[in-house]
Amino acid sequence: MANDIYYEFFGFVQNVEGWGTIGVNLTYLTYGKIIRTTETVLKKATLRPMMSPLRLSYGIPLTSSLSGGISAKVIYSHLSELGAAAEKGSGTSTGLALDLGLLYRIDPRMTLGLALTNLGPDISYIDVSQPTRCRETGRSVWHGK
Repeated sequence: MANDIYYEFFGFVQNVEGWGTIGVNLTYLTYGKIIRTTETVLKKATLRPMMSPLRLSYGIPLTSSLSGGISAKVIYSHLSELGAAAEKGSGTSTGLALDLGLLYRIDPRMTLGLALTNLGPDISYIDVSQPTRCRETGRSVWHGK
């Protein structure tokens, strides 16, 4: 990474007896300095885009070998104070998304995990007809000891 890109993470998890596990985390990502230009001006301004999702999570054992979890996140994204060219407004947006997961313990030495992440609407900045996809992904992990 460049020397002005930063990634910070803070999280807290607590098991609540008889209820499940709850968690909260905050991520901060700054993309560093970006020089803003126009068609005629080589350097108009310096931008400092950043993104900061706040996530609330809940997980619970469903059976003795299967656990499930859900996370809801609010994503704050700040790309620019100004629009490009003739666009009016700012490049700032707030979005919502869900993550779902399952963890299956096949035996004490093998575990299978499945996750669907970023389920939710697209994020729109200045032009709502050109939203940014909150890219949904599915993942599976097989772990053996």
